[in-house]
Amino acid sequence: MAGPTTTRWRWLRSAVLAVLAAQIAVVGHLLGGGMMPDPGVVLTVAAIQCAALTGLAGKPHGFLRILGVMVGAQLVFHLMFMLSAHHDMPLNLRSMVLFHLLAALISAWLLADGDRLLFELFAGLCRILPRRWPPRPAVDSPLCWTASIGAGDLGRRVAELSTPRPRRGPPLTT
Repeated sequence: MAGPTTTRWRWLRSAVLAVLAAQIAVVGHLLGGGMMPDPGVVLTVAAIQCAALTGLAGKPHGFLRILGVMVGAQLVFHLMFMLSAHHDMPLNLRSMVLFHLLAALISAWLLADGDRLLFELFAGLCRILPRRWPPRPAVDSPLCWTASIGAGDLGRRVAELSTPRPRRGPPLTT
């Protein structure tokens, strides 16, 4: 059974992290006194973060590492929200920072627990499910896309394939 570190799972885990960070950033920004950010900016920043975070999703991470990523994400979201918005009122910087940090704490807590549970689920499934089939190679494995045959092996392989073999079946009776 493939674990949650394959390419598809890494993309899914980073997409969940980016979407959750975006949603909580918008809520934190609004609670901090900011205006509703442009949805295009929110989606663009979330997509960029999803692509950037895919490399980090190769292994499970604890609360502190996820918190660091989420604080950085909140900072990026806040800066993009501020650059894209036309503000008619002055913002209280202290409350804005407080709510973005609170958003980072909440999302890091949710994501760390979710990540831990996902890895525990896969570990449990690997212990429970029977292993009837040999494990498939990962899609991004170089073995899936190339085959290596040495120069000396090539002639032998061609000879084996071109040599007629007797047909199998029941014995002939005369």
